[in-house]
Amino acid sequence: MIEEWDTAFETDGIRQLLELGNRIIYLCDAHNFEILYANQTALAHLGKQDYQGRTCYEFIKGLDKPCENCIYAGMQDKTVWVQEQYDVAANCWYRNECQKIKLYGREAFIFYLEDITEEKKRKQQLQEDNTLIEKIAQTVFEFIALIDVEKRTIQFRDVNESIENAAPTKTSDYDEDNLYAIEHMVVPEEREYCRKCASIENLVSQLEHTQLYSYSWTQPASNGETFRKRLEFCWFDEKHDKIIAMKSDITKAHQEQQKQMKQLRQATEAAEKANNAKSEFLSRISHDMRTPLNGIIGLSRLMKNQTDLEEIRKKLEQLNLSGEYLMHLINDTLDVGKIESGKMELQPIVCDGRSVFSNTLALLKPNLEAKNIRFNIHAGKLPFTTLYLDVGRVEQLVINILGNAIKFTPEGGTIDFYMENLSCENGVLCDRVVIRDNGIGIAPEFLPHIFEPFSQEHSTATSQYQGTGLGMTISKKIVELMGGEISIQSEPGKGTEVTFTIKLPIATEEQIAHARRKEYIARTQNILIGRRILLCEDNPLNAEIVILLLNEVGCVVEHAENGQQGVDMFREKPEEYDAILMDVRMPVMDGLTAVKKIRELQCAKAARIPIIALTANAYDEDIQKCLDAGMNAHMAKPLEPDRLYQMLSEYI
Repeated sequence: MIEEWDTAFETDGIRQLLELGNRIIYLCDAHNFEILYANQTALAHLGKQDYQGRTCYEFIKGLDKPCENCIYAGMQDKTVWVQEQYDVAANCWYRNECQKIKLYGREAFIFYLEDITEEKKRKQQLQEDNTLIEKIAQTVFEFIALIDVEKRTIQFRDVNESIENAAPTKTSDYDEDNLYAIEHMVVPEEREYCRKCASIENLVSQLEHTQLYSYSWTQPASNGETFRKRLEFCWFDEKHDKIIAMKSDITKAHQEQQKQMKQLRQATEAAEKANNAKSEFLSRISHDMRTPLNGIIGLSRLMKNQTDLEEIRKKLEQLNLSGEYLMHLINDTLDVGKIESGKMELQPIVCDGRSVFSNTLALLKPNLEAKNIRFNIHAGKLPFTTLYLDVGRVEQLVINILGNAIKFTPEGGTIDFYMENLSCENGVLCDRVVIRDNGIGIAPEFLPHIFEPFSQEHSTATSQYQGTGLGMTISKKIVELMGGEISIQSEPGKGTEVTFTIKLPIATEEQIAHARRKEYIARTQNILIGRRILLCEDNPLNAEIVILLLNEVGCVVEHAENGQQGVDMFREKPEEYDAILMDVRMPVMDGLTAVKKIRELQCAKAARIPIIALTANAYDEDIQKCLDAGMNAHMAKPLEPDRLYQMLSEYI
């Protein structure tokens, strides 16, 4: 019988059909399970060659009777049976398909087995991709819709069931649905804009130039709230006959964007305000500096031909006042620069607490008397003692605040000065100072800006007063550096009250001993008599002033006009000099280079001779540059004679 089948297969070409592809195929008798044919793929899969005269259960599974769950037995009343099976051992998926057929007068089963592992993987990947897309859609979008451009229809698909009325009407007419949606889901002032954006003509036009087009609008809610929504559009495929529409909620992103824009506007306004304040300050400080400078220049010219000693003395006093005022303006400007760069620091010294405050108040006595202002001091039971603090900054703090009180208090007015001790802990006094006047007061709108740099109140009441507008900024920083706080209360026409606390460290025994040693050096200025000083200074007037000051205490001064000349003079006779005063900015060779050249000379005196910088560069970084170059100390111009003598005495 098998031979007849084989002959028939060859004659009809069935064998060639069954050998095509890579599927496992075999046929067996429907009644006795005899294998009628097995293709080469099946034989290779089983690792066998001879199937003639053998049953399927014997040939395939090596059994002596039909399988308990025989596929063919279940096929008795069916013509087709399909099943997918997973082979654990091979880690593969197979599709089993069985059909009952009649072939050459014989009922038979034809069995197909195909490896569908890759197909299964693709389906699983597709399913995962679809799930991922669906999850993303549910998270991002409220609905997705498909717009037919030609038919002008729309089909909605809600992807987020938790959102009520995400899609407007579920109608198929796009134009009708669009009008309804805009009427019910857009605030009135944005409806016309949305109509233009959502028209099919506009969508097609926009998508001709971009892959993704979108617009957003404000959507009202029944509870009075509003939300920000966005519609995005793109072509469905390359045919460009359908458009995908995706609606999403962008309320949080919109709110964050608005917040950032508001912050940016505020920052821009603050920057513009600060810039305007600085511009006003520069204009004001330029005017204020020119006032004493004009006085200095004018008085100097008048004194050239002056012979009356009394008149010269008066003009010198006026020159001194103008110079001090100009120095005050310059110091304030430098101080606010230090504040902005975070470089303002305290320089504490040992001092008598009672003297610090009494001397500071005494400085303002002429101003008080000039305006006939009654000045009341309330400072009983204060534990005055030897303190360790920055006397200059304390004076600056009190003078700034009291100076304002005097400036803005009318003639015959009253100023009260209160000082009380709040505590004394761990060697630190905490005192509170209150300064109250009955002057013109401060406008309420300016009061919150009183401590801002470059700010100054502009009104008919204040326009007559000069100033940099930096005093309170500097005062606040000094108070903070001294561990305290400052506040202001004021009412226009009634006066101002400034309250601040400061911490005053009590000097330790070691600090007191060190201060006494410095005082001893200061008292022995006669050590300078006969000392030879090399002065390196290119400005003739500055050089003349220093020479005169040093001659007054008995110094012998030799003058070099630049750094190179100074190096040459020292190289020629190093042992004759006791100290060098070095300007920093000079022609030919600057002071920093000159000092390095001197220190490099091969003589013992070059390494140990004191070198002191005399320069107008007074910032911390300038001081450090001088020290790094090899100088022993730094002194800022204009010179303070006593400090110059003390420093020379100390180093010599």
